Amino acid sequence: MLSWLVPGLCMAFMYRNLRGKDFGLLAESALMLPKEPLFIITLLLLPLNVSLEALKWKNLLGPVHHIGFMKALGAVLRGMALGLAAPHALGDFAGRSMRMGTISRYSAAGALALNNLSQYICVLGFGMPAWAYYLHRQFPYKPLLPILVLFIGMCFPIAAAILYFRAGRLAKILSSRYRKPYIEKFLQPAAGYSMGILVRVFSLGLTRYLIYSLQFGLMLHVCGVRTNFAALCGGIAAVWLAKATVPGLNLLGDLGLRELTALGWFAAFGVAGEPVAAAALWLWCINVLIPAGIGLLLLPKFRKII
Repeated sequence: MLSWLVPGLCMAFMYRNLRGKDFGLLAESALMLPKEPLFIITLLLLPLNVSLEALKWKNLLGPVHHIGFMKALGAVLRGMALGLAAPHALGDFAGRSMRMGTISRYSAAGALALNNLSQYICVLGFGMPAWAYYLHRQFPYKPLLPILVLFIGMCFPIAAAILYFRAGRLAKILSSRYRKPYIEKFLQPAAGYSMGILVRVFSLGLTRYLIYSLQFGLMLHVCGVRTNFAALCGGIAAVWLAKATVPGLNLLGDLGLRELTALGWFAAFGVAGEPVAAAALWLWCINVLIPAGIGLLLLPKFRKII
């Protein structure tokens, strides 16, 4: 029951905002999207996105288990496939740790935790100023509110960055204090990371975040969303923040939450709901559904069936 509560509320809010709208023109234009150059560019950016995540995973596993790029790519795709059918972090972990040979699942979990932490730095670093901007525009008679939100909000990415770039030192301290085998295996990857590896993984994550944002911006433009640049960039950052901080708990993952956040944000800037929902849905199909479908083909049991 609880696993459907968040997405159920998202879908109900979307229905209320889109009820009574004319989807005839939107459905007609959707058939033309694959012919749009910007849509094709968005689609072509997908392999780059997934490849960057595979490079991150390859670098993070390096200290405990050497894997090639293609094996890391397969692990990422399997994680995306299982992420649709389970709470995102659990499904992602199960897919990535599958068929990893001698590597401990505890070590894989430690590497994945640091991978997510590096991504949170980007999401929070861009998302918090976006919400401060939103409050500034919506509540101009409360000038201190966005400043307070920005000041408190930026403490989170700063704290995440400190934990991330001090991960090696922190792991060594914790390993020396807690001699439990599973704790040592969990901390083993972080203990072996040099500053060079951490900077490389963060740079890959930042590039991936910017490409994701570019894809969203392109899809919004293709679907007919027109607003000022600050509102556009803020809306994209706000969507990624909601996606990262509120977990997808059902079969559809973050589908619904993405559209909910986008609808709420752009409605405040006078943008119609239909093109915003269409852009978010198309982006979900490109960046989640397509790679998850490929990852499904790589699952051992599914491969036996076919």
